[in-house]
Amino acid sequence: MDDKGLIEVIEELLPQAARTLGLPILGRLEAADGIKDIWMLAQPLVTALEAHPEFSEQFDRFFMGKQLCYSPRQQAPNLLRFAVREGALKAVDWLRRILRVTKTDIRVIGKVYGLFLREPVRFSNGMTLLNVSDLPDSPNSESLKQGVVLGPGMAFPSALMMEHSDVCDEPHAEGHAKFLAVAREMRRLAIAVTLSDDNASPIVTETWQEFADPDLQASEIGRIWHQNLTEGLIPDFGKNLTEEAVAWVNRFVSLPTSVSAPCEVPLTRLNMARRRHSAGDKALDGCICLESLLSGDGRGDLTHRVSLRTALLLGKTLDERRNIVKSIKKFYELRSAVVHGGTEKNSAKDCAVASEGLRLCLLAIQEIVLNGEVPNPSEWELSGGPSWNRPA
Repeated sequence: MDDKGLIEVIEELLPQAARTLGLPILGRLEAADGIKDIWMLAQPLVTALEAHPEFSEQFDRFFMGKQLCYSPRQQAPNLLRFAVREGALKAVDWLRRILRVTKTDIRVIGKVYGLFLREPVRFSNGMTLLNVSDLPDSPNSESLKQGVVLGPGMAFPSALMMEHSDVCDEPHAEGHAKFLAVAREMRRLAIAVTLSDDNASPIVTETWQEFADPDLQASEIGRIWHQNLTEGLIPDFGKNLTEEAVAWVNRFVSLPTSVSAPCEVPLTRLNMARRRHSAGDKALDGCICLESLLSGDGRGDLTHRVSLRTALLLGKTLDERRNIVKSIKKFYELRSAVVHGGTEKNSAKDCAVASEGLRLCLLAIQEIVLNGEVPNPSEWELSGGPSWNRPA
């Protein structure tokens, strides 16, 4: 089987393929009796590809974990799809280009809920936040760009994107690990928006890799993405991405890992607390936020330890520190009422306690990020507070 024979097989199948796919052949819809599944229809083409000296071999290549799968059985339907749009001759040329790919450009995309933005924003770590309508065309992004009917509980996604040029073929495990690292960085970036004062709580849900090259997009045998790893509710309504939030994100992602890592769990819990409905549940996550940031080493009552260390971190005067201790203890009382009482705590008083507790959670994390110093709360007890907030 040579190219001429392969083209003849494709052209013979084109009318039926166009009917199956519901597409015109180069602008004109031709009639065909009956509709067959594209995989069944492509069987004669599979046989022709297997007999072709250049197209018979099978291989898998991985680019940052994104699979380029070639086999006659898998690519025959794609070859027909391409031929319906571009013609048999161009389809064979397309397949030949696919065989030669050893490096390509890859995009990593993460779907983001909880943010509105007027225009794309590029962060200092190279990631871009943009509306889904501004995403480059691809099979996955096209599904996000479809219009939706407004209704109760609707949530509108935006997207984080990281572009990688000249990604080479490499073992799947190595490339996939790189993708997972980028996806994790996207989740870190989203929770860093929580540092702003506007009560934002964005999350990254599904993430995926995609080929930037339309030729390689046409070779895909299915769509795949990485599952949502974020706990809790998806935000119902997005917050506007403010300049303040962008500044906080850039500050956070530029911190040494020794400083940013201790803030990740607290930020995640504060983010989750903002997405809770009841005051008691907000207190549950808020107290975990403070404990993960400030409990550290030490003995004695946990509530006392955390309230004292929060006061040493935030209070400028003795009276301020006393008031902070009182607020944190009330925060813990609300938490304990939920944990041990089994009833929902959501009165106006409880909501006020939760709101003040979450405000102190935010200020505590902001202080660590602003000053860029690894938290050492047990040392603060002896010294009177962190280095930047000690009595004269």
